Order: sequence, then structure tokens, then C-alpha cells
Amino acid sequence: GRPRRQRTGTGRSGGRCAWAEQAVREGTKDIGVRIGPKGDQIRPHDSLHGRKWDPALQEGISVRASGKTIPVVGRTRKSFPRWAAKTGPWQFDAEIDHRVYLKVASPLAGRRIDVNVPGVGSRAVTLNTKSTRTEGLHVVQTGFRPDDISKTATYSLWLNEFGGITPSRNSVEILEAQSGRVVRTVPLNLHKDGKTSDSQNGEIRIKAPIYVIDFTELRTPGTYRLHLPGVGSSYDFEIKGCVWQDAFTVATKGFYYQRNGISHGPPFSTYRAPRAFNHLDGVKVYQSTTSLMDSGNGLNALGTDKDNFGNLVKGATNEVVTNTWGGYKDAGDWDSRIQHLEATRQKLELAEMFPAAIAKVKLNIPESGKGLPDVIAEAKWNIDHYRRLQTPEGGIRGGVEQEEHPNPGETSWMNSLRNFAYAPDPWCSWLYAASATQLSHVLQPIDPTLSREYLESAKRAYSWAEREMVRLNRPSYPHSVSDAKNLAALWLYRETREPQYEKAFRETCKFLRDGAFLFEWTVVSQGESAALAIRSNAFPDVTPLARAAMIRQADQTLSLVQKTTTRSAAVDFGGWPGYGNLVSPKGSSYLIWAHRATGDPKYLKALTESAGFGLGSNPGNWVFTTGVGDQPVQKPFMIDPYYSKQPFPPGITVYGPMFWNKEADVWWKVVEPFLTPKGSEWPMAEAYFDSFWTISASEFTIMESMGWTSFVWGYLAFRP
Repeated sequence: GRPRRQRTGTGRSGGRCAWAEQAVREGTKDIGVRIGPKGDQIRPHDSLHGRKWDPALQEGISVRASGKTIPVVGRTRKSFPRWAAKTGPWQFDAEIDHRVYLKVASPLAGRRIDVNVPGVGSRAVTLNTKSTRTEGLHVVQTGFRPDDISKTATYSLWLNEFGGITPSRNSVEILEAQSGRVVRTVPLNLHKDGKTSDSQNGEIRIKAPIYVIDFTELRTPGTYRLHLPGVGSSYDFEIKGCVWQDAFTVATKGFYYQRNGISHGPPFSTYRAPRAFNHLDGVKVYQSTTSLMDSGNGLNALGTDKDNFGNLVKGATNEVVTNTWGGYKDAGDWDSRIQHLEATRQKLELAEMFPAAIAKVKLNIPESGKGLPDVIAEAKWNIDHYRRLQTPEGGIRGGVEQEEHPNPGETSWMNSLRNFAYAPDPWCSWLYAASATQLSHVLQPIDPTLSREYLESAKRAYSWAEREMVRLNRPSYPHSVSDAKNLAALWLYRETREPQYEKAFRETCKFLRDGAFLFEWTVVSQGESAALAIRSNAFPDVTPLARAAMIRQADQTLSLVQKTTTRSAAVDFGGWPGYGNLVSPKGSSYLIWAHRATGDPKYLKALTESAGFGLGSNPGNWVFTTGVGDQPVQKPFMIDPYYSKQPFPPGITVYGPMFWNKEADVWWKVVEPFLTPKGSEWPMAEAYFDSFWTISASEFTIMESMGWTSFVWGYLAFRP
């Protein structure tokens, strides 16, 4: 969950400044960039049209009620960008959302008022708080299953200079949305005071008192909203049996939109994109002698890669690797990488746990109706990419990568950068072996012949990795290499019962001792192995040790859900806030595995409450997945639809709010000129601005934000 990379302000191609190389000018004016393999097209810079409101005019805002002027005794505002327009090589303008808050001398609720905003105009409105939304009530916009073990919302309201607003009432009404009838009154329970930090990094995520609203006993199907009398109401939400399944279906279909090597469009989507990175179109992929294990985009095992792409390009050869299409694009990049298989294994794990339910999920993908359940077919799609990258000797190449981040203005099908296949390495081969064996296991009752093919491919990859480790003969490796071997060995032992795999598993297992944790930063990450050891009982003597370690790890996450402001399922108190750690936190997996292993409802409760942040129970009332809820993010850092001027497709879960660190992260400098107050003063959990160019927040990955989100929603959908 830590930062996987930092983007720079200028892309580079072969060590040259892409902006300078591609710039198109009229006289002295820079008007755009040259794009495409032949450089024969132009992408103009963005331009912004419309009128800007002068915030100084807020001093003239007036309020009248019943023909009388209501004195305004205080004013403040929050301003932030909605769209950031890239108007030059490193120049930005923005559409700005201004939220002006007035403190008035007498209550306005229930009264007919006229508000005049200089520079905008007047508006008359009756403040009926049962239908007027307040940004202070934060609810899961997709709703809940009737039997969900926890149904909660939150209240918090930070108004810049006015600080955190404490509600004048200690209870909230639940209204039937259509009639406005009060069906239940529930208390506001103070959760945090808005003054204490939420990790050892010292950030205060919400700078206002935060209250939890618990309405777990509401089980009657219907559409509801929360109402704080005199203040306002929340978004509507449903109590319905299929809410989690509906969300899971959208999130899982999101992977289809990231597929490489096929075209997109009807009948599978309204989003259209030509085929990219397919050898049938003349695209060439060259072999690099650098492995993903030794690249900064992987493990940088030798510590020699300084900019993520240097070693890859240094290892360039003229050898063309054929049949490399497939896999997934990674957010705003085009690369496929072996790390993406984590999300694939999560799909397969759901298929293991809930085969009947998963078989009913309909994604409308090209494989639909052709023999495999759609979720399994989507998992197979990704594994097939790496199977095609398997060498005759059995090694697995870690993916396909360009020589740099994409050139400015180019879509994936217009890429002009060189493409490389990573050299095979043990880490990638063991991750593939685990994934292919898991697919073999899931396929066995459906298609035994196909199941055997994947098992044989996995065994070849595993054996090659063992031979390669002997050949490399390095003194040490990052823990991820041993962790990958541990998982692969356990999977292969489960399927074959061959003693070589038992020996390897025991030699690499880190939880065969009392007091072990399954995740420690830079030390170990063996949660998947422990979960598999528990559910398979492959080694009866190991099962209780794995179970104890899982409970220990999950209890640590459970404590953080209970005590942190955002109730996010972090793996440890030192986790860097951001990179999905609030929206799709890694600790969610441990809650799932612990609940599956023990049946203890406390883990399911924590999982449900942690999932709420990403679905609207956050200070900005955002759902951080496109196409889900009433206020979903709309501008993820997905380059193809941005440059082709299309709506962003559904099912893309972004990283979400980021800890303000403008010195380390150049993308904060994009939004800083458009923020009030300045960025460092925003509460971290509210510091999300739905702007394509705020890349640290709007970016996403297959294995982090998208993978963990769909895993959590799937478990909440299909668990008994």
C-alpha cells in the first residue's frame, strides 16, 4: 500500500524531454504537441471557456427573508478545482467550485429566502431541510443489505475558518425518501474530536468532530435518507438484497475497460477504443534483458534502477517477442505487469468461496455465454497474457512496458514509444505459478482438460524459477521473492501433493512460529498463503498457526478501524495515507480472511464499516468508483477517454484523498493555485478534488484500488 512510484512533471522518451521534442508552435506560441507513431497529428492544449467568479464578491452576498435583510455576521469559503485544463507544457487553468458559508443573525430553516450573489444573480428558495442536502451527512450511497451486520453513516462538517461545526441536536431522523415520513430516530455518537492524528505520520484526516450514526436495526427494504432537523438531509440510500452485488458487478466490469489488445465498443460497452498493443496491427514488442524483478517498476532487487525505466531501456535488444497482447493497462500507463495478478487471484478466490453466486454474475464481456462464468473468464483473460509470455524453458516474463510514461497527448492506440517485454525472472514465474494453479483448481469441475493445461504451465514456471535462482546465485533478495515462492509452493502442493512443494513451502513460510505477523513492511507479506493454508488444510499442523497469525493481523486492522477517524482498514498505524489506503485499504483482505476462518462477526462489522468511506461516507461525499452511487468520481486518470473526449467508463476505483506533500509530489502544485484554503490546511480525508490532473489522487491501479475494492464488495455481496 505504500507509494509504488512518483511521477515527474515532464515525460521523457529515451532520455529526452518529450514536451520539447513534440512541441508544436505558431510563431512563439506553444499550441500543442505532435502525437502518433508517425508524428503526423497534433493534440492541442486544453482551453477553458466561461466566466470566472471573483471570490472577493463574497463580501457582497446578501440574504433577505420576508422582505427584510438578514444580517450576515461571518463569511468563509472553500474553493477547489473540478476540471483542471492543461493549457501549456506546464500550465493549468481550472473550473472552480466555490462553496461560500454565511453565518447569519437568525435561523433560516423553513423560511422563504432570497440570496443575492454579486456576479452571479439572485435565487429564491425555501429551506426545507428534509429535502435540502447538507454536505455534513455522509452515507453509503449504494445502501445496505437488510441483514448487513452494520449500517452506519457519519456526520462531520469542516468550514475552513469557522472550523468544525458541532450539531445542535444529538439525534438524526431516518426518513422514507418518497413520503418524507420519519421511520426511526437514532442518536449521533461522537467518534473523534477532529484534533488527534490518525497515524504516526501525524496527519489529521478530518478537522471536525465526527459522529457515527448507527441504524443497523433498519431492515425493511426501501429507499431512505438521513435528516438532521434544521440542517439538512443526506443522499438517498436503499435497503435492498442486491446492493453489494450490483456494486461488485460494476467494479468487476471495470477490468474489461482496461484490457489491452482488443477493441472496445458495442455490444459490450458504449465506451469505444480501437485495439492497442496487438501484433496484428504491426505493433512490435522487443525483448529486454532486464527483468521486472530488477526494474524500479517491480522490485528493483539490485537497487540499481534510478527512474523505473532506466534498466529496462538499458537491456534493450532487437529481438521481437510475438503474441504479447492482452493483460490490463495500468491506470494512466499502458503497461501490463505481473502485480496485476493479485486482483485476478482475488476474483478466483471469490469463485472458490461462492461458486454458485459467482456463476450468476453477468458482466457482458466477449466471453459471456461461452462456457465459463464471466468472473472466471475475466480472471482467465489476465492469466492468459502471462501464459503467452512464458518462454519455451518455462520462465514467465513480467509483462510489457513502454520505455517511459506515455508521451503527452497520445492514446494507447497512438503510442509512439518503444515497447519492451521484461526478461523472465523467479519472482514473476512464482507469482504466475500460483495464479495459474489457482485457475486450474477453479476450472477442474468445469473443464478438466483446460484445468490440466494451466497446472502443467504452472509447474513448468515453478521449476524454471528454481533453476534460475541457482543460476543467479545472489546473496539476498527482497522478501517478495520468497513470499511468491511460498504461495506457489502451497498452491502446487494442494493440487499435486508432491513433496518438493511441501519442502519449499515450509522453508519459506514466515508464520510457523508463535507471535508471527503476516504483514510487515519490507519484511513479509504472506496473508494470501495463510488464508490458503487455513481454507485448504493442506498441512494440518500449519493450519492452527496460520489461523493464529491471521487473527493477530486482523485484530491489528480491527483496532485501527475502531480508533481512526476514517475507520479505514489499514494494515498498520504507520501506513502512508494515500495511494488507496483510505478508499481500498489492504487490511480489508485480512478482515475477510479472518471472518472466513473464524466466523467472528466483529471482522465482518469492521469490513462493512471500512468499506463505507469509499462509497460516500467521507467528508466530500464522494463515491470513489466511477458509475457507482449518486456522486461518483468522474475524472480518473485514464488517458484514453480523456484524449478521445469520451465519458469515463464505470467501474474505475481511484486512489482517493492524498496526504498533502507538495514538495514530494509535483501534482499538488497543479491544484494549489485554485485552492482556498491552501492545500496544507485541508483535512487529509477531504483533500480529493475530482480533477484528471491531480494524478496522485485520481490515478488507480489494477491490483490496488480496483482489485481490493472488487474483492471487498464481492465478499460483502456473496457471504451468507
